[in-house]
Amino acid sequence: MWPRPGNPGPVYLSFSNLADWLRFIEEFNLDPLVPRMMWEKYRRAQKLYYLGWIDGDCIKAGELAALVALELALVDRYGASDQAKRPRNGGKPTLASLITYMVEEDGLTDDQLPIFHKYGGGSIVRNLYETKAERKARGNLLPLMNLVERRNAAAHGDPFDTMPAAGLIEVVRDLIEYAYRNFIRE
Repeated sequence: MWPRPGNPGPVYLSFSNLADWLRFIEEFNLDPLVPRMMWEKYRRAQKLYYLGWIDGDCIKAGELAALVALELALVDRYGASDQAKRPRNGGKPTLASLITYMVEEDGLTDDQLPIFHKYGGGSIVRNLYETKAERKARGNLLPLMNLVERRNAAAHGDPFDTMPAAGLIEVVRDLIEYAYRNFIRE
């Protein structure tokens, strides 16, 4: 399932051969000007998506690898002590605080994400994390499934418990490229 231009909701796609599947996944390659270490981490996620041709569970493993690549890239770009909020123990920032910094301090908007222009639909940024006001309003209710909650469920629960998230690797690619946009421009 994947979004399609003009239809941001998941649509079932079919591929008649492996070459078509590989071409589809390669549409989500990272810009080669992103630092090599991050590029290699993201490429690992794509390899797992490729293996999804053989076993669909590999796509779920690929999602987790993509989220790991995203978190590492955001720590690299926004993890300085004067940037994203750190836990009380002084450890590295959480994915939630990194995304919060990316949106609220570095100015990420839907308009800056290619996936938003490609598929249309509702806000992508609003589906990345939960704001402080949203957490307060929610009280003790469970949070809505957003990118941070999806990562936490996969990393601390059963990553194979749900269907693959349509377009997740594409969102991750766009977020990494946004974080490194100044590298790409130079």
